[in-house]
Amino acid sequence: KWIAPITNNLGQNYLEAKQYDKALPVFQKALVLFQAGGYAPSIRMGQWTIAHTLRMLGRTEESLAMLESLRKEYDSLFIAGNFDCPKEII
Repeated sequence: KWIAPITNNLGQNYLEAKQYDKALPVFQKALVLFQAGGYAPSIRMGQWTIAHTLRMLGRTEESLAMLESLRKEYDSLFIAGNFDCPKEII
C-alpha cells in the first residue's frame, strides 16, 4: 500500500527541486501503482500530477488534454452526486 504514495512523494521532491525531467517518469510510475490499487481519487491525483509536470516541461497540449479529461470526470461525479472520496475532503 505504501509503494505508490512513496513513489509519488519522490516525484514531488523532484518537482519541488525543478527537476521536471526526473519527476515525470516517477509520477508515471506512481500512476501505474495507483491504478493497480484501484482507488479512483488517488488515480485522479496521479493524473493531475503528471499533467502539472507536463505543463512545467512546456508540454501544454498534453497537459491540457489530461486536465480536460479530469474536468469531465469531476463534472460527471458532481452531476451524479457520486463523490468517491471522504466527505472531509469535499
